[in-house]
Amino acid sequence: MLKERYTVFEGKNGKYYFNLKAANHKIILRSSDSYSSKKDATKAILWIQSNCTNPQFFERRVAKNGEPYFVFKDDTGDILGVSETYSSKYAMENGIKSVQKNGITKTILGIDDVFFEVIINKRQFDLQKGRYGRSHFLELGGYVGPRFCLFQLNGFGRREILPNQQVDVVGCLEFEVVRND
Repeated sequence: MLKERYTVFEGKNGKYYFNLKAANHKIILRSSDSYSSKKDATKAILWIQSNCTNPQFFERRVAKNGEPYFVFKDDTGDILGVSETYSSKYAMENGIKSVQKNGITKTILGIDDVFFEVIINKRQFDLQKGRYGRSHFLELGGYVGPRFCLFQLNGFGRREILPNQQVDVVGCLEFEVVRND
């Protein structure tokens, strides 16, 4: 199991982004903007690593739907990272504590290798560029056994990935898993 880590990845638009993830794969902070290079994304990560324990860089906000969230700013006021929205202020405060605890990690994936964000039933994972079989995606999402169908989602609908098929991860992908019984 991976520890807490930052992942730099290339988005569908060719720009770079980063996520800070806890050991349970949950994103606790995501880049607020895109970067034109991995180097620029890494600079933002280095700044967060050095300053994430300082409460002055966290700004608490409320989304349009009334749910609390926070942003992480640098010393000039530019927003470097944004949290998810939370169900309560208490949960948001726990999110800030998690960034303060996990943000100091020196583990950064995607600097020397190429990683892409893969979404499986709305859960996000970091996957290195390469070719993977159907079973790899199912296991990654926690789906084990023959009763599951894997569908790759795209702008036109979805296509089923059959048991013997491989999928090239050369960009961000999204999958849906459906129980087949």
